[in-house]
Amino acid sequence: MEPFKNHFNRKTISILGEDILAVYPSFDTKQFLEQSTYLLDELELKARVQQIASALRRCLPSDYKEALTILLKCGERVSQDGIFFIYWPYLQFIEDYGLNDLQLSLDAMRSLTPIFSAEFAIRPFIVKDREGTLETMLKWTEDSNPHVRRLASEGSRPRLPWGIALPELIANPLHSAPILEKLKQDSSEYVRRSVSNHMNDFSKEHPLFLTTKCEEWAANAAPEDVEMQKLVKHALRNLLKKGDVKALDILGFSTPKFSLVDLSLASDKVQFGESLQFNMTIKAEKTQSWMIDYAIHHKKANGSLTPKVFKWCVKKVKKGSILDLSKGHKFKAITTRKYYSGEHAIEVFVNGKSLGKHAFDLIM
Repeated sequence: MEPFKNHFNRKTISILGEDILAVYPSFDTKQFLEQSTYLLDELELKARVQQIASALRRCLPSDYKEALTILLKCGERVSQDGIFFIYWPYLQFIEDYGLNDLQLSLDAMRSLTPIFSAEFAIRPFIVKDREGTLETMLKWTEDSNPHVRRLASEGSRPRLPWGIALPELIANPLHSAPILEKLKQDSSEYVRRSVSNHMNDFSKEHPLFLTTKCEEWAANAAPEDVEMQKLVKHALRNLLKKGDVKALDILGFSTPKFSLVDLSLASDKVQFGESLQFNMTIKAEKTQSWMIDYAIHHKKANGSLTPKVFKWCVKKVKKGSILDLSKGHKFKAITTRKYYSGEHAIEVFVNGKSLGKHAFDLIM
């Protein structure tokens, strides 16, 4: 698959230049292209976007407000079937050069976020002026455009992937809580998904806040409110993987009652590129709902083991019934993990309760 950074190339940058020329006839498209593409092949994605934004700064009027007005006029011309990602440099321009014009920049991000999300660009503004920025974002929760409403939640996420961290929001979830309250039952799944991801960001530092808020939302929602059930479950996903008792209880997974546990492996050796096959047999001593997960304890470079939890299945069991399940876990190359030969382990959980471990050897 072609690296995403390669989408910022001479062709797409030329498109940006022509767009600007259409609303600003004195724009030097040749200079813009030359400065934007300087050593382009050597640059990673973010560096390419920053270089294009820098070229915009040099080729547009020096007055920030005047330059921003031109970019906004370009944004108004973008077709709904446009190549949206190429307009990221517009938001980067605001991020890099608009910090001293808070409201002007925020208004511009609100206008441009339907073209390319301003979730990354807005974060330095929160760091510089948390109260002023969040006040505006709270107003956005009532905007008619779902992209703007989502920006209120996604842009203020404490730990947005690939975005700068927001220390004050990490330290205190109450800063962004009013935004989440306004959006938790938004009409758009796109927005609600952002709310659940935002809530999940609290799982590390503020698990009690997360579970208390999710319990409150679940209790106040109508029984037939499936969307709220989905939101709460997704918000609690990290705590569920950790076997958090409160999170499990909110979703109806109480302490499991079982006997006749048998966890077995087809083989205690697995070749890299193949699958570890395992089987679990368990007898229910109570009618319950069970969330069944498993963890692979991967060997690290120093020889220690670190677990990674995987979702398996959810089952409703009756008292006295025997559940027999089989599963295969394939070991294959992924960019986020380096594998090492030697002893690993598998562990199975029912409603967060461990059924025990089995060791096995991974052969590279």
